[in-house]
Amino acid sequence: MNYQQVLNQIQKDIQPLLGTGKLADYIPALAGADPNKFGMSVHT
Repeated sequence: MNYQQVLNQIQKDIQPLLGTGKLADYIPALAGADPNKFGMSVHT
C-alpha cells in the first residue's frame, strides 16, 4: 500500500469540507485552531 497516495487522496477529498465544521470550543487550545487546516496521523 502506498501511504503517500492514500494521504494525498484524503487531502484532496476533504478540501471542499475545510471550514464547514465547528471548532471544539470546550478546549481552549482547540478553540483557537485554524478551521481551514486539518491534520492526519498514521500509526502502523
